[in-house]
Amino acid sequence: KPPAKERTFKELQADHDKNPGDLDTAAELAEADLNRKENGDARKLAQEVLDKNKTHPRASYVLSRLAHQAGDDKQALDLLEAALDKSDPDVKVLHALAKIYYDGMEFQKAAEVCDLGRKAEPYNSEWLEQLARVYAQIDAKDKQIAVLKDLVPTDADDIEHRKRLSQLLLDKEQYAEAEKYARQAIEIDIRDAEARDDLLQALRAQKKEAEAERLEKMLGK
Repeated sequence: KPPAKERTFKELQADHDKNPGDLDTAAELAEADLNRKENGDARKLAQEVLDKNKTHPRASYVLSRLAHQAGDDKQALDLLEAALDKSDPDVKVLHALAKIYYDGMEFQKAAEVCDLGRKAEPYNSEWLEQLARVYAQIDAKDKQIAVLKDLVPTDADDIEHRKRLSQLLLDKEQYAEAEKYARQAIEIDIRDAEARDDLLQALRAQKKEAEAERLEKMLGK
């Protein structure tokens, strides 16, 4: 679903004054207060929301940020985990959880949260980038390949992920696909030595010797 139109601080304040029982508006206003460094107002509002709904995602997110600022990362994590609704997750809760899990080297949990984020925001390539990093940490090469195949079409100038993908495919002896992504990489930067080497390796593995020799001559190698 498309993201809701963000309200300004004045709009949030006016809507809250009109309907103080609207927990979503109160929680958004608490976040706006936090962003304005009005921490006392933010804490008061967010706590009032949690008193009525103990797992409200945005209010929990606000209080988790305040807990982190106070150095209580355990409380921050507890608040976020309690607020996570896997069937309809709040993306800010997901972002915060993903960072905590990744920084804490809990990569499997980070992958699960990022996958939820990817489903919640299918057109946000940031989730794919985070998943690629997580899968690299746990050496889940097949999953990393799948994510990178979805990621590289989102940025026509992304050479690094194309090189990483071609190298993973070479390791898997999937030479035709490795050739495809190595070609894309040298189309971005024909001077890149790694991309050149990947393409030559993919060609030779497929016994395309004549093409490899032509490429070497063209590149002046």
